[in-house]
Amino acid sequence: MTTFNDFDLRNGPLSGQNLIEASAGTGKTFTISRLFLRLLLERHLEVDQILVVTFTEAATNELNDRIQKVLMQTRAAFRGRPTEDQFIKSYVEHFETAHRDRAEEWLEKAIQEFDEAAIFTIHKFCNRVLVESAFESGGLFDTELITEQTTLLKEIVEDFWRKNVSQQSGLFLRYALAKLSPERLFKLLGNKVGVQKVKIIPDATPKDCDTEERDFIASYGLLRKTWSTSWDSVTRMLEEHSGLSKKYDSAKIKLWRINMDAYLAPATPNPDLFNDFSMFTAKGLEKGTLKGHSPPTHSVLDICLQHHADFEELESCYAGRLIALKKGLFEYTREELRKRKQEKNIFYFDDLLGNLHTALEGNAALARTVREKYKAALIDEFQDTDRVQYDIFKTIFAHPDSTLFLIGDPKQAIYGFRGADIFAYMEAKERITARNRFTLTTNYRSEPKLISAVNAIFQDVNKEEAFLYEQVPFQAARPAERDNAAELRFRDQAVSNAPLQLWFVDPATASQTGKRLNNAETKTFIIAAVAAEIVRLLNLGRDEKAFIGENKLLEKHIAVLVRANADAGKIQAALKRLKVNSVLYSTESLFSSHEALEVERVLASIAEPRRHSLLRAAVSTEL
Repeated sequence: MTTFNDFDLRNGPLSGQNLIEASAGTGKTFTISRLFLRLLLERHLEVDQILVVTFTEAATNELNDRIQKVLMQTRAAFRGRPTEDQFIKSYVEHFETAHRDRAEEWLEKAIQEFDEAAIFTIHKFCNRVLVESAFESGGLFDTELITEQTTLLKEIVEDFWRKNVSQQSGLFLRYALAKLSPERLFKLLGNKVGVQKVKIIPDATPKDCDTEERDFIASYGLLRKTWSTSWDSVTRMLEEHSGLSKKYDSAKIKLWRINMDAYLAPATPNPDLFNDFSMFTAKGLEKGTLKGHSPPTHSVLDICLQHHADFEELESCYAGRLIALKKGLFEYTREELRKRKQEKNIFYFDDLLGNLHTALEGNAALARTVREKYKAALIDEFQDTDRVQYDIFKTIFAHPDSTLFLIGDPKQAIYGFRGADIFAYMEAKERITARNRFTLTTNYRSEPKLISAVNAIFQDVNKEEAFLYEQVPFQAARPAERDNAAELRFRDQAVSNAPLQLWFVDPATASQTGKRLNNAETKTFIIAAVAAEIVRLLNLGRDEKAFIGENKLLEKHIAVLVRANADAGKIQAALKRLKVNSVLYSTESLFSSHEALEVERVLASIAEPRRHSLLRAAVSTEL
């Protein structure tokens, strides 16, 4: 069982290897900024000796701004100015007397030199190390950083296609072209090229399909020869046989015959049987024969059965060859990309990670150089790191002389598509001693009653299995003390204001036919129910029966979260039908909206006023 200790931000450790799990709303950025402050004043570190690493540029900018403000607020507090920040107030009041006179001096120096603060994204950190330690890392001084490598990757994929696909047998090429293309291979690579230490499964090797090809071609030739002289007797036998099920009605038999004629028309076979080819095999006929009857027999049907078996053998072999080709693509691309970048003296963002990781392998001097420069490291959003990133931090900072804080929340691991590895997080957690595993349990973001409701849901669940893995347990949060004046409340005490309510759809009552709703019908029902509930709440607000704090409940107080953009549009449409105005927050282009289309129609009519069709389109809009 994984155990955690509540983190004491005022008196917690400032040395060693530490893990802080911080659920959403528990003050992660607040904690990082105050740790930075304590490292400055208690460890007497310079701003450029404290490394802060996070995942995105936006997070870097936020941390930079928050930390600088904390330093300025603390300096003002040491000068006797009042502050509303309770941590800073308490920290200044209890700061050790021996260094109190110098604290303002240290803060002033830190603020003046804050432009030198080492607050980076992981890529900028790697680039800084590689540039500043070029001799130790074996890097070149004039290497160019490129911001996109799409063109280079496409060239490599096209070369791989020419070398490994176009040289295959004609039969395999016909099979492969139906499933692969350079464009599809490029899409397959996606963003996985830059992921280091990735294991490709299955571990396939190219298969020799010569035997399977010969057997398939031979049975095709035999079937083609015999079908041309026997198709009439075969179809007539099937149509007249009284023991066949409705699967073999006359219309279907005629369609299958047309498909068979088309399949056997080329002199060389197509390694892809048409649908229902198996209906001409003995095995297929056996399944389609009624009880008490014997299936029809014919020598052509036996040949069809053999050809079908040869096709399955060939397809299995070809499928294995395709997998081997895809695996070979990753190996070829990784090696070829490295060579071509080396020749052009360029590198991409992901190469920064790989280059530093490689440079650190067996290079204790480089790790020592970085460790001496950064006396303490705070790694934000650690749940979104991958294996390579973790190895870099571990190699540099997993040392008795270093201070390392890994800060994150495995429940918020959202960058798996970019290579983030939750198992790297779990490994890091196990390497840190139990006394140095901490958690932030006070939630400052959510309403107290909502926090209690979420805790109630999980209280009877095995906490080690709440999020699938024992290493990601559920930690109950405590609500922060706050003013509850902004809570939703109703004048009628009988109306429930429970902060978390679960709706269950009863198929028997939801469906007008009494039949179970399918997925599409269920979604339509739920959307209508959500829209109706919003109207009910708004009506209560208009009647001064529902309030947010002291204010009437209005549209702006309500938000709807959905899983997909399409669902958001459907919710908005349902609200619009009920005369409720709403704003759609979406990543889709503004110009793809219905309103943009209607504005375009009006503008087109203004631009060409003599065109009556445009005028009619304009006056038909809702504008």
